[in-house]
Amino acid sequence: MKNTSELNNWKIAVASLSLIAVWAVAVRQLSLEWSVNPLYQYGWWVIPLGLYLFFERIASAPGKEETPRNRVLIGLVGLFILIYIPLRIVQEANFDWILLNWVFGAFALSVTFLWMHSSLGKAEMWHFAFPVLFVLSSIPWPVGFENLVLQNLMRINATITAHVLSWGSLNAVAHGNIIEVGGEMIGVEEACSGIRSLQTSLMMSLFLGEFYRLKVKSRIFLLLLSFFLAFVFNSSRTVVLTYIGATEGLFSLESWHDPLGYGVLVITLFGLWGTAYWYSLNQETKDIGNQTVSSWFRDIRLPNYSIKVFSALIIVLVAGEFINELWYRLREKTLVQAVDFSVDFPRSAENFREETFSEITRKILKYSEGNAASWTGPEGNRYSAYLLEWEPMRVSKKLVLAHTPEICYPAAGYKMESLVGIEPFQFDGVSINFKVYLFRENSNHFYVFHGVWEEKHLPSDNIHETEPLSRQQRIETVLQGKRNLGQKILGISIAGPNSIEEAESILERTLKTIIIPSHVQST
Repeated sequence: MKNTSELNNWKIAVASLSLIAVWAVAVRQLSLEWSVNPLYQYGWWVIPLGLYLFFERIASAPGKEETPRNRVLIGLVGLFILIYIPLRIVQEANFDWILLNWVFGAFALSVTFLWMHSSLGKAEMWHFAFPVLFVLSSIPWPVGFENLVLQNLMRINATITAHVLSWGSLNAVAHGNIIEVGGEMIGVEEACSGIRSLQTSLMMSLFLGEFYRLKVKSRIFLLLLSFFLAFVFNSSRTVVLTYIGATEGLFSLESWHDPLGYGVLVITLFGLWGTAYWYSLNQETKDIGNQTVSSWFRDIRLPNYSIKVFSALIIVLVAGEFINELWYRLREKTLVQAVDFSVDFPRSAENFREETFSEITRKILKYSEGNAASWTGPEGNRYSAYLLEWEPMRVSKKLVLAHTPEICYPAAGYKMESLVGIEPFQFDGVSINFKVYLFRENSNHFYVFHGVWEEKHLPSDNIHETEPLSRQQRIETVLQGKRNLGQKILGISIAGPNSIEEAESILERTLKTIIIPSHVQST
């Protein structure tokens, strides 16, 4: 009997270690979004909240039972074991890939459900399903869907704000996510970014519905209410911030932006809590049981087949780290250092003005260094340029991809006419690929050149790719051994040229006057 008990304890230890390891792997992937994306910073709380809900359900657990092997779960976990090592190698160069968030999330959930099915039985597996699946609320939405929802909400928010202020003494006009009022242009990062509490509110509605064990209809209503409250209170916040910006100046927004944002979040959560509590008072109270946590854990038994799967999982997770490091170290030896550069804006130019990024923008983009300026050229064209730099780190690529003309300019009220193409630039060893865009502001057109520079590349590379967004480009990055590279964004908009050929010619002349290669700096 003692040997049997010791053997079961050993099985539980192995299974627990595999669970901890696989969730650590999932959190490592998700932590990038939780750290750098304000929309999902609440993600750090989701797993602790899910564990709390799990332990709350122990008292009412229906009881453990022996069940036949679940071949679907075993096959799914087995598939993840087979593909984990190549998946880990792909992950190392692509921590920003949203698809991997869902893949590693599914990996952790599959292992957890296999553990529950094999050790607790089918009934208890479904009993604990919601607390386990609750983690899905912290996984970022697909990019296309997220942009569709949030950008449209931002525009509606800005339009409502403009109408509300116009009813008063201020004449306000919405341009995309930009609100023009009192001679000031108040941007999305100053006034409208409070919609970020939408995902937090949705997550809390799920938590409160489970916490109070509400009926399905009540939970659905709570979910819809979270969306409504988040939008209404954030629209009110936008009105207040825009009024402050118009009457007291844009500089005053930074002191109000975060306090009002947190205030809106607290009010929204209190509204959800009050509604959930009211629903709980008006539904029949169920006996939640009296099983203790200690007695529940003592009854856990693991079959032999599951321990083989969990042991294989641990071996593969450990091996994956060694093979991943070996893969990149061997390939990094073939990479060469790209010629670095800095930018010296033409301070003597007509109408030259050095621009500053708001504290809110710096918090969102988390760049190491940033400079921006605008000026008028001798030919009468109007220029606006910026240089953002990120030191080598795991999140640099993610942050670079968060700042693109497709996202920022439409949000500022400009209409994107077309993506013209790619314009390569080479000067004194510096190589950059620029994506060329044509935008319109009312009846005026202007060109935007957006280039991304990476600190290392293969000897055969003539120029750097701008943004490894496609699946093929991401796999090529893995094969080349590129990871954690320092990044720079150089963006220049030119208003005045009558054709793309004229704009490209002006760009080349301008870059040769403002770009300073690193070897020239050292000289």
